[in-house]
Amino acid sequence: MSEPSRRLRVLLDTNVLVSYLLAPHGRTGWFADILQQALSRTFTILLPSEMERELVAVVQRKPYLRERIRDHALRQLFDDLALVAQPVSPLDGDIARVVRDERDDYLMAYALAYDVDVLVSGDKDLLALSAQFDRPRIVTVRAFLDELEAARD
Repeated sequence: MSEPSRRLRVLLDTNVLVSYLLAPHGRTGWFADILQQALSRTFTILLPSEMERELVAVVQRKPYLRERIRDHALRQLFDDLALVAQPVSPLDGDIARVVRDERDDYLMAYALAYDVDVLVSGDKDLLALSAQFDRPRIVTVRAFLDELEAARD
């Protein structure tokens, strides 16, 4: 008897979530597509415990984000993610330096520790690493949505 296939494991970069929060579309658009696909169990979104702290810290640290992203929008985003995401425990030990911006190293550490298939990011430093890693594949939101669309056909 063959093993059931494992669902695709996906990690979303904080900048993807910030982009969603800044977009004027409300509960529609590309993020809604990602959430809907995750709800239909097409893939599993992994949600590191640090992600929420990182997102809140980014919004608070940057005045132009603080002016545009309200607390209720952050809460709603994490409520939505809680419906579809699998929480993952914090990593133990030191995190290796991989990315030029050390604040992104935790994403690669989670991706490697939790056997993530796809890291979705808009970060140029992370995207530049895509040639160095077979797994996780590091792709833009558009490329990820295109892959999901192709898989449905």
